[in-house]
Amino acid sequence: MGKVSFEEEELIQIVTDSLCASFPEIDSKKMKREVRKAIHKTEKEEAKHGKLAFIKTFGNFDVFVGDKTVVFGRARAKELLAYLVDRQGASITRAEAFALLWEDGFYDRPMQKQLDVIIRNLKDTLVQNGIGEILDMERGTLRLVTDQVECDLYKFLEGDLNTIRSFRGEYMSAYSWASLTEAYVTRQLDD
Repeated sequence: MGKVSFEEEELIQIVTDSLCASFPEIDSKKMKREVRKAIHKTEKEEAKHGKLAFIKTFGNFDVFVGDKTVVFGRARAKELLAYLVDRQGASITRAEAFALLWEDGFYDRPMQKQLDVIIRNLKDTLVQNGIGEILDMERGTLRLVTDQVECDLYKFLEGDLNTIRSFRGEYMSAYSWASLTEAYVTRQLDD
């Protein structure tokens, strides 16, 4: 559970003593372990309310955890995540993911295995960077858990003035499919 500060250990002891006084039949060591677990569980829950990553879509697509840029082992894994960001939390099927990544490809068994490699690489990259929870995979679909990330596109769409001012006419420049969203965002500025 990590190091415990002196103040935290004092708090744990006070709560344990109080509970043991109320429930003398419970072993104090066991009670102390349970109190410690409850405190750490609460800390983890509180940390989850913060955003796990910042996703930059204006200009080139990048993902940041703290001040560190997430490095993807495969360009297609990064593009798949970019597309999920663009979809704003909507699910896509494996067939849609395949069509995105291999526009003219034939979705046969060998290519399905190749898609599996890309999805596994994406998931592994996110987990290695401590943000595995931002990708939801269920019943053959994938989606971004948008409430776990901060994203310039999402802030723009919510009307954040600083983000609106930061848009310079480029949205995920590396991906041709992003031109539709780029046109939409640009049109919002004109309105």
